[in-house]
Amino acid sequence: MLSEFRSQHQSVEITLADFLKEKQAKDYSRIPGERLGYEFKTLSDVDAVLSGLQSGLYIIGADPNVGKTALMVSMSIDLLDSNPDAAILFFTMDDGRDTIISRFLAGKTQMEINQVQCKPDPVNEVLMSNGYRWISDKAMSNQLDIKETQESFTMSMLEGYVRNHPRREKLIVFIDGLYNVPMERSFSSIREENIERANRINNW
Repeated sequence: MLSEFRSQHQSVEITLADFLKEKQAKDYSRIPGERLGYEFKTLSDVDAVLSGLQSGLYIIGADPNVGKTALMVSMSIDLLDSNPDAAILFFTMDDGRDTIISRFLAGKTQMEINQVQCKPDPVNEVLMSNGYRWISDKAMSNQLDIKETQESFTMSMLEGYVRNHPRREKLIVFIDGLYNVPMERSFSSIREENIERANRINNW
């Protein structure tokens, strides 16, 4: 609950009774059925289930090579296109930045990923130019940044990028391959290690 108090710029000393009054007033000010988080326009089914992307920790788990990265890239593009004030910080722990950019280009142009990695024919040249311009514009406005794993990369470094982001108040963080982010200490089991990763990210 501490993060909830801090997000509302309130003292942690507020009484439960006062907090309940403020919460009820805030909740009752919403229109029934109103979206509670960032909008997904393209991924409308996801939007309906989540009532928009709300604050919190979401974990996407599946077998290798079934589309987790593709889904996260699609979500990133949708969120940026649908929410002018949103910002995406995308950490890739499996693929390199080059590969993720190609995925963003494929998503924006609706071209095959192999096509965007080659010189475009005249028909697709405009699409490719627009795709690169979109990524560049989002990067220049601090609305999109893609970080790839480095030899010395740790959870503390990842936390630093999140905490110091210029658009932190509107920031959405994607971590592709969370289990690959090195921890600063050893653990007795992989389960304990992954729980600690999730807890630290949730605290951020």
